[in-house]
Amino acid sequence: YADAYVNRGNLKDKAADYNGALADYDKAIELKPGLAEAFLNRGVAKGHKSAFAGAITDYTRAIELKPSLFQAYFNRGNEKQTRGDIDGAMADYAKAIELKPNFAEAYVERGTAEMTKTDWAGAMADYNEAIKLNPSLAESYYNRGLVKQAKGDLAGAMADWSKAIEVKPDYAEAYVNRGNLKGEAADNNGALADYDKAIELKPGLAEAYSSRGNAKGAKGDIAGEMADYTKAIELKPSFFIPYFNRGNVKQDKRDFDGAMTDYSKAIELKPDFAPAYYNRGGVKQD
Repeated sequence: YADAYVNRGNLKDKAADYNGALADYDKAIELKPGLAEAFLNRGVAKGHKSAFAGAITDYTRAIELKPSLFQAYFNRGNEKQTRGDIDGAMADYAKAIELKPNFAEAYVERGTAEMTKTDWAGAMADYNEAIKLNPSLAESYYNRGLVKQAKGDLAGAMADWSKAIEVKPDYAEAYVNRGNLKGEAADNNGALADYDKAIELKPGLAEAYSSRGNAKGAKGDIAGEMADYTKAIELKPSFFIPYFNRGNVKQDKRDFDGAMTDYSKAIELKPDFAPAYYNRGGVKQD
């Protein structure tokens, strides 16, 4: 009974038993090689195990077996986008939308692909459509806020991130972005409140600590600023910004060796980051 294996595999996948799910999907395919849904769901499980090439192969097979399966196009688009194939992803999202015109999530993901190509108008149109189709989809507001920020509409970005939080109160990244705008407007207390909330919701979010460090520094809490940059680095060692910011604090404290080390690490992580070269040059002069 192939369909029963698929259904049981789905439950195992939801429970993060990906190996068990794969075994059930494999059995379903052995029993019924033309069952598109088995390939679709096996692709999902493979994606969860970071077997992205295998996931794309399974989604493609699902599409071959059942060309009307919009979810397979959508999922394959997500994998292509993750692998940097933006044009391929956009083609898959377009097909998913053609098959299911009210598929709000496909508009959101196509908007993300359009943002990668700096097609702000296309992204804005897709996020607007997603919001019209599903006003409770927080990612639409969040991403539209990013477009508005890129276009200089900071009030619009603030409104969209606030709406994303209203729709999804545990949306930590939206708190961080809103906090950043508050910090830029010198509302450091408001920024700190948003960063604190983001950290409460998602203690492993390095960006929240990095940004909170900025707000603490603006209020003169240098020890707290330094601690937050260090925590951000512990959580995400590839994040160049807190190295740079911590280097600034160390330079101000005349810890020139420490500043030099942090600027050099920021440059190692992001070789085209000109401010780190400039500041490191200042340390050498000092």
